[in-house]
Amino acid sequence: MKPALVAFLLSALAVAAASPKEAGEVERARALLAQRLPDVTWRAATALRADVTLDGRADVVMLGVRGTAAVVAVVAGPVGAGTQHWVRTFEADGLCATAEQATLTLEPLGLPLEEWGCSGGAKGPECEKVRALQQRLTRASQQQGSRGVVLSAGDCDAFHLYFDGTELAWWRR
Repeated sequence: MKPALVAFLLSALAVAAASPKEAGEVERARALLAQRLPDVTWRAATALRADVTLDGRADVVMLGVRGTAAVVAVVAGPVGAGTQHWVRTFEADGLCATAEQATLTLEPLGLPLEEWGCSGGAKGPECEKVRALQQRLTRASQQQGSRGVVLSAGDCDAFHLYFDGTELAWWRR
């Protein structure tokens, strides 16, 4: 069976297993992404629903493949014709497996301050910005249930994605 057909069948099964409302939202997100980014094969079976954009509304997060790269998209919910989306591409050399083997999960929002050299009493304008963003993410997580996204592929450290208010940003250990 051809890989594209297998991916389509798996996507259809995943959408069918969700509630009708969720399935419709995921399918609308997949269709919107397919229209706007036709060179990516979107995997609806990977779709997750959670508030990622820090606005208290459930968004759709989906994984796609473009050549050898993994593509993560967040489609702002509720999904409609004019809905915004954000995309981040991870090339194969940063993954420890193929893009087809990549997976998405949700995690609590947070930034490890030590990754920016801002742990302890570190000072400076960059650390002030990072701490302010960390506080904003923590508030959104506690008050609205906002979540971060994890892209895993193989035995490498995962990519941790979060919405910083303007783009889909990421960090990695």
